[in-house]
Amino acid sequence: MAGGRELQTGKAVVRSVPASRARGDAVGGRRHRVRRGRRAPGMNDGACVCVSQCVCEFIELALDPFRTPRDVQIPMPPSMPSTGVTTFNRGVFASGTSSGFGFVMTSPNAHVTSDSTSIWRSTGAYAGFVLTNSVIPGIELAVSNSPYLTAEFDELSLEWRLAAYGLRVRYTGTEMTRAGRLTLLSEPARASVVSMTFDDLRAYDEAADYPVDRKWRSVVALPVRERDYHYSDQDPSSIDPHFVTAAVSVPTGTSLTFEYESFAHFELIGPKARGKQVRVADPVGGPAAIGTLQTMQSTNKPVSVAEAIKDTAQSIAASTSSMVSLGRMAKSAFDAVSAAYNAGFGGEVTSVAPLMLEL
Repeated sequence: MAGGRELQTGKAVVRSVPASRARGDAVGGRRHRVRRGRRAPGMNDGACVCVSQCVCEFIELALDPFRTPRDVQIPMPPSMPSTGVTTFNRGVFASGTSSGFGFVMTSPNAHVTSDSTSIWRSTGAYAGFVLTNSVIPGIELAVSNSPYLTAEFDELSLEWRLAAYGLRVRYTGTEMTRAGRLTLLSEPARASVVSMTFDDLRAYDEAADYPVDRKWRSVVALPVRERDYHYSDQDPSSIDPHFVTAAVSVPTGTSLTFEYESFAHFELIGPKARGKQVRVADPVGGPAAIGTLQTMQSTNKPVSVAEAIKDTAQSIAASTSSMVSLGRMAKSAFDAVSAAYNAGFGGEVTSVAPLMLEL
């Protein structure tokens, strides 16, 4: 389909179209309509829902942030020129030889600048048993490769919002020494994990726990709170610091090494945002996508991109049905008022324009 994509999800066909075609708005799109097609579970018989392309790409990026996407956009208002920026940091961390504890800890928002520390990682010399952001022996600091500096962000020049973030790690040592456990956590309330122990992290329902192995193990931070998808001009390093981590607990006596990759994707606005493009938000599909991600985070249930887009389409269908019902209620109320007016005063009301969406 030109300008979009078609996704087969069981008995449903979900079509992705550009946002300006998926719903009407001030930028000149058509009215949103649910097209006829094969039946999707939870939708009306024969419903085939149009999901804007920007919503599909946003969901894909949120679930798989370990890449450089074609573009970065949160499909939530405002609709205004913005630019997408992908930043990352790759490196290694190690467990402490004497403690058997090691970690990499990140501040995802701080990745938008290259002069604010966004990574804290342990080395074999770390003798502690807790996550720390202190500059002490055995702790290294790192920054992202962002082209922007902290001083550039202010209300008149540059604002930012985090679209997606992911941290993944894997063991890189020898098979002879491979042992222990790995736990990854994106703190659900975005509270700092500084001073937490390995057992503190594992106590979270949202924590992912694995035996140490060579597979990539990952955790993502999803923009599910209202403040997460609003633009900010504050110092990024001061907003929700230190809330994502991967930590290991292994036998003492030998330092085990791990590779990590930290990817962050931002949307920027303002005069100093370079390479801006015109954006069209999706006021129907955007909240539906956010709702899908909220459900994922609260249930801690991993889903595929296809499943997430299908769930979003079902939310759009439910929202559209509610809007249609409101339109019909408005027309019924208008008819009643018109009849009473015409009967009581002898006048005549002949036109009405309630909120109506085609099905």
